[in-house]
Amino acid sequence: MNNARKKRILSVHDDIRERHRKRQIRKKRTRFALFCVLMLLLFVLAASAVVFLTPWFHVTDVSVVGNAQVEAADLIAASGINKGESIFSYNMHKVENALLEVPYIKTVQAKRKLPKTVVLTVTESHAVASIEQDTLPICIDETGEVVYAGSMPPEGLVTVTGLSVAEYTLGAPLKPENEKQYETLLELISIAEAHSCFSEMHSIDVTKAEDIRFTYGQGLTVICGDAYDLSRKILTFIEVARELPPNAKGEIDLRISSKAYYRP
Repeated sequence: MNNARKKRILSVHDDIRERHRKRQIRKKRTRFALFCVLMLLLFVLAASAVVFLTPWFHVTDVSVVGNAQVEAADLIAASGINKGESIFSYNMHKVENALLEVPYIKTVQAKRKLPKTVVLTVTESHAVASIEQDTLPICIDETGEVVYAGSMPPEGLVTVTGLSVAEYTLGAPLKPENEKQYETLLELISIAEAHSCFSEMHSIDVTKAEDIRFTYGQGLTVICGDAYDLSRKILTFIEVARELPPNAKGEIDLRISSKAYYRP
């Protein structure tokens, strides 16, 4: 009986020692974890000091690539990037959004080129059509954004007649009097560009919704009729135009479904 009692006492002592040992291990692990966190924090602080407080990563050059219509200095100013500040203090996504607000700018990619350069790569909108107004022509790109308004538009643009403009702002989509009419114009431009025939167009007349027409090549007038199935009509026109001599003149009538009639 005494032996059993002694064994119980020893067992209790063993349990106490084991719990104490485990507590000590946990304390050591906790202290080690705190030490690691502290070292990591000190490393982050040191790295931040190097990045933001030393001149190693301060912007010394902002490079602009792809611009032709907009001055590089204007794009740099719009980006908000200043020389002498840390290259990591700028959110490149916000820089891109700021530059997209600049007229003529269609796409932007802003990248850091470590250690001290930011590269702004842009693509610009280019006028493709000039809408005739009483006072001055208003030029749009293929998406309908106004890229120029003045008395001396770029050369080689398609002239648009029959469309009235309600309001316009440079760098923003044009607001027409007749939205459906404008959608038809943009659809025609898009289809013609997709089939590589837009460059040969000279004028587009959208005065009447049921009598859309354009001039093409050396002297062809193409009558589309209404905007229904416009893509098929353009494809039919292309097939007929390929069979005509380069200097062909006359009319191509596309108003009858799946047919094209050429009248010299």
